[in-house]
Amino acid sequence: MKFEVELPEEQLEKKFKAALSAEIDALDLRAIVHRAVEELMPQLVRIAVSRALREKIAQDIETLQEEDALEEQRWDEQFEEDVKSGKLDALVKKANQQFEAGRCTKL
Repeated sequence: MKFEVELPEEQLEKKFKAALSAEIDALDLRAIVHRAVEELMPQLVRIAVSRALREKIAQDIETLQEEDALEEQRWDEQFEEDVKSGKLDALVKKANQQFEAGRCTKL
């Protein structure tokens, strides 16, 4: 019997136990364990890699969210500094002139 389909961990264990009980009379225990390891190892490795990737992706997403929040905070602080220092006064003046001249439309 060969394990060819990918199964969730619980089903792998059930399938292994079924195969083990069916072959117990024909093979010695050492051969059964060796065969099970050979057949299940690729799936177990894929499961372990999949888990590790999911954890890494979750960590990366969390890091990106934290960095994005910091960037938003820095931008807000810089904007407030620019307003207080008058760096945006010329733009505000120009926008008001355009509005007063009727060159603006409602959003």
